[in-house]
This record gives sequence, C-alpha cells and structure tokens, in this order.
Amino acid sequence: MRGEVESRAVAGGSLLFFGGRVVGAAATFGVQVFLARWIGKSGLGRYVEAFAWCLILSDVALLGFPFAGLRFIRERWNAADRSGVAGFIRRTRQISLGASLALAAGCATVITVLWPPASHPGSAVILVALAGLPALTLLRHWIGVAHAFGWFRYVALPMTVFRPLLFLALLAAIWMLGGDPSATQVMACQVAVIVAVLIGLTTVMAPRLRSQLDGAQPAYATRLWLRTSGPLLFVSVFNGFFPEINVILVGLLAGEGHVAVFNAGIRTAFLIGFALQAVDQVTLPNVSTLFASGNRVGMQRLLTLATRMKFAAALAGMLVIAVFGERILAVFGEDFVEGHRALLILSLTQVVRAAIGPVDQILGLTGHQDASLIASGASLAAILALDAILVPAFGVVGAAIGVLVVTTLSSMWLLFLVVRHIGVIPSLFGPMPCAPSTSTADS
Repeated sequence: MRGEVESRAVAGGSLLFFGGRVVGAAATFGVQVFLARWIGKSGLGRYVEAFAWCLILSDVALLGFPFAGLRFIRERWNAADRSGVAGFIRRTRQISLGASLALAAGCATVITVLWPPASHPGSAVILVALAGLPALTLLRHWIGVAHAFGWFRYVALPMTVFRPLLFLALLAAIWMLGGDPSATQVMACQVAVIVAVLIGLTTVMAPRLRSQLDGAQPAYATRLWLRTSGPLLFVSVFNGFFPEINVILVGLLAGEGHVAVFNAGIRTAFLIGFALQAVDQVTLPNVSTLFASGNRVGMQRLLTLATRMKFAAALAGMLVIAVFGERILAVFGEDFVEGHRALLILSLTQVVRAAIGPVDQILGLTGHQDASLIASGASLAAILALDAILVPAFGVVGAAIGVLVVTTLSSMWLLFLVVRHIGVIPSLFGPMPCAPSTSTADS
C-alpha cells in the first residue's frame, strides 16, 4: 500500500513538471522553427550561440548556489534555523548578482576590443545577451530557492513555460506588424522577456518568502557555502548546460549553419530530457531528506522507482523520434533534415542517462560533490578533444557521437562513485526494497 502511495506521489509531482515542460518545450520548439524560417540558418545560429553563452555565464555567476541550496536550505529549515536560511538566500543572491555584473562587463570589454561589432555581426548579438545576464542570473536564483522549498509551480513555470510563451508571443506580434528583425533584435526581445519574468516572479515569491522566514535575522556561513558550492559550480555547468557547451563547440569548429542544424537536433532529442528532469525535480529534494535522516532503504526505493519511470519515458521518446524524426526536422526547413542521424544518436544519449540515474545530483546532495569534480573535468576535456577530432570530419554527426560517448562514460564513472560513497544504486538495475507494511507499523 505504501509503495502505491509513493508511486502516486512521484508521478503526481512529476506530472506538474512534465505538463509545464511540455508546454514550454512546445513553445521553445515553436520559437526555433519560427526563427529558422524567419531569420535563416545563419541568423538562428548566431542567436542560439549567443544565448548559449549567456546561459553558461549565468551558471558561472550562480557559483553552484541553487544546487547547494537543496542541501543547506533544507538542512537549516528542518533544524528550525530560519536565520541560516535567510542568510544563505540573501548572501548568495548578493554574490551571484555581483558576479554576473562583473562577468557581463568583462566579457563585453573583451568582445568589443577583439571582435568589434562593426566587423563581426555575431558580436552584437552576444553583447545584447550579456546585457541580460544579471536579470537571468537573478531569475535562476529565485528558481533555485523555490526548488529548495519545494514550491514546484515556481520552479516549473517561470523559466520553462512563461519565458518561451512570452517570447513566442512577442515574436509573433513583431511578425504580424511586418517586422524583419535581425538576430541582434531577436536577442533584445529575449532579454526583455527575461526581465519581465523576473519582475513577475519577484513580485510573487518575495512576500511568500518573507512570510516563511517570519522576520528572522540572517546568519551567514559564507566560507562554508562557497567551499561547498565551488565544486558544484563545475558540475552544474557541465551537466546542466551540456547542450549549450556542444552548441558553442560546433559553432567554433563548423560555423553558424551547422550550429542551427545541431541545435535543432539536440533540442528535439532533449524533449525526452524534459520528462527525465520532471521526475528528478520532484524526487531529489526527497532524496536529500531521506539521506539526512539516514534512511538508505527509503532512498534506494525512491531512486529505483524514479529511474524506472524515467527509462520507460526515454525509451518511448526515442521510438517516436526514430519514426518521425525526419518529419520533425523538416519543420525547421529542408536543410535541417540532414541532422536526422545526429538526432537518433542524441536520443540514444537520453536513454543512457535515464538508465543510469541522476548520479551527479545525488553526489552533490549528499556532500560528495568533490568526488564528482574530477569526473566532470575529465568529461569536459574529453568532449573538447572528441569534438576537435569528430566535428571537422563528420559534422553534426561527429558532435552527436561525442555527446553519446562522453555521457555514457561519465555517467558510469559517477555511478561507481555513488555506489562507493553512498551505498545506493540509482540505475535501472538497482534493487527495489520492500516498503514497510502499514498494518505492521500501526500495530
């Protein structure tokens, strides 16, 4: 009976994320198709590459704090330490905002000096993206706080649903008015939408957070937070923005047209990843709580249940892409169908990720983030080396092969570390412990 309740809880919570991500993914997909047909492959390539840089830099500015918050905010909250919670949120916001401003200013200076916009059209797009970096960083910080508190609607909706829907609506309005924007102007629209979503989320979350903290005076442990989140930053950038890293590498090695094709493939394949992330968003906070209470049996059961759900969803998604992949890519334009083989390889990558489980997140939540640092560093070096060899020779297919190889090897490495340090097996082949009998507990 208890096992059925657990299954319904995970499935029910995941349904909110999955539903939101389906809507957001549909809007994002619509934006990509719209832009591919409106500003062409080169324009889309410039926009995609610039926004990829912006997302990665926002993660650098956040210094791993959103992920560390899953541990520190929950620990302090469960210990009734509202001052510690208030201090973590305030100080990490201050540090992240300062880092984003410094990164934006520094990168803008380098780009302006070395690649002047007058002679490098792509530079202007990146400069506009950098102008929105502080707002994007603050928005993602709020979402990290919401995730730690378990306010799922604030995690699922702002970035993945409202932002792409508003962006698509704004682009559609410009199109109906007869506008003919450049990639730079499209990026300016994205920045405006990010600012609007940030204002809306702040308006909703700030009063609720003040109510929860009940006037507690912040208490700071800044050195501990920085020491813990530092390794998480590297892991977060590699695992959270692996697609963006590959988009940038393809742009550097193959050019803007290939970026657009590869981005269409990786975004389509990562539609499968939305289902995986939906389950993880619900289960990982509970995994943190179970680990803190020493309940390894409950932790193993929850992880096995979640991984089996994710694998089934990923396998179904891959089958859909195998049948309809060419038709999906043709929606972007006939030039994009050449990415079908890469799309199939990238879809297989999602199945591998689902089968092995959220090993990188588990290491971070349980305080073993240092153990995953070497694996993430080696994986980043491997993708750089593989792409340097495979992309010039095989184009987007070579990039997809690099993604599959690195994802498989790094995931297996991290799985070994999880088993060794924590004693649970989060993969598809992990055991499913029997749930305690409700009647026995009552007696």
